[in-house]
Amino acid sequence: MLVRARVALPDAPGSLGRLAWTLGVLGADILQVSVLETGSGRAVDELTLRLGSLTLDELRDRIQVIPGVRVLAVWRPRAVSRAADATVLGQLARHPDRGLSTLVDAAPDLFAAEWAVLLGGGGPEPTAVRASFRAPQALAVGALEPLRPRGYTLPDGTHAAMAPLAGGTVLLVARAAGPAFHRTEVDRLDQLVDAASGILGTDRTVAAAG
Repeated sequence: MLVRARVALPDAPGSLGRLAWTLGVLGADILQVSVLETGSGRAVDELTLRLGSLTLDELRDRIQVIPGVRVLAVWRPRAVSRAADATVLGQLARHPDRGLSTLVDAAPDLFAAEWAVLLGGGGPEPTAVRASFRAPQALAVGALEPLRPRGYTLPDGTHAAMAPLAGGTVLLVARAAGPAFHRTEVDRLDQLVDAASGILGTDRTVAAAG
């Protein structure tokens, strides 16, 4: 079973090692580690694990016995992407005619989300230009204003992160399971969109239709 755990721990030598040792004792295999933030003596890390027989509640309880460690969220992601952002950007460069279609399809796995959509048209009811697999047929994404990189909550409680493209279009990723998107994730989404924009040029709504 694949599991993601977001934890706060002391920003000190050995803290992550103690956490990794505990996870090893529990039979959890660490697949990925991402540092979301550091400062004021604390760090927030996100780990992707392959778990054995433990339930999510049991995993949370076992981790929290480590002194100074606090579990912020534990959830089951849809998948774990082995592709880096640079790999996806390389695919865009090789096949710009399918550029944003590739970006939208890759975004859910890159950001531990369930679905992604490219929205256009603005206003209270933006139009889905391109949607990934598992995106709902009837989208209710709420107000997109202000058009800036940010995380927010959809009307149904789903967590979302968005980054604007040219011409009023927006790339939005969403997950119902798990915590709200961290500001580091929003920044990364914005950087990915900015790099994709440089590769694909300015008329990206047309590129998305490919």
